[in-house]
Amino acid sequence: KACFEHSLLSQEPMKRKEDETDSTETQLYNMLTGEQSASSAYSKDELKALDDFIDDLCNSYIEYGGQYPTFTNFIRLFLRHDFPAKIITDVLTKLYPILHVLTIEEEDK
Repeated sequence: KACFEHSLLSQEPMKRKEDETDSTETQLYNMLTGEQSASSAYSKDELKALDDFIDDLCNSYIEYGGQYPTFTNFIRLFLRHDFPAKIITDVLTKLYPILHVLTIEEEDK
């Protein structure tokens, strides 16, 4: 939902205030830490926006981000049960050749 709303922002002039940003961040945090979300909780447009975001994110990770632990943790966030199964399988499929990179150094010990 947050990806869809964010994609709408790029099409509108900037008219958001700091309070609205805090509210959006709070909603995103609650969505990620709240109850398990199902694919039915997302509209078709929201799933498309999230899928496009994941595609861009995975391409960037393959190209640049595999070397940064923070980016690795961010990618791993999309492997949580909170996201629709299609999103999780898309991430795993796109990153299949480099899945070993998703292990961070602290876990190898």
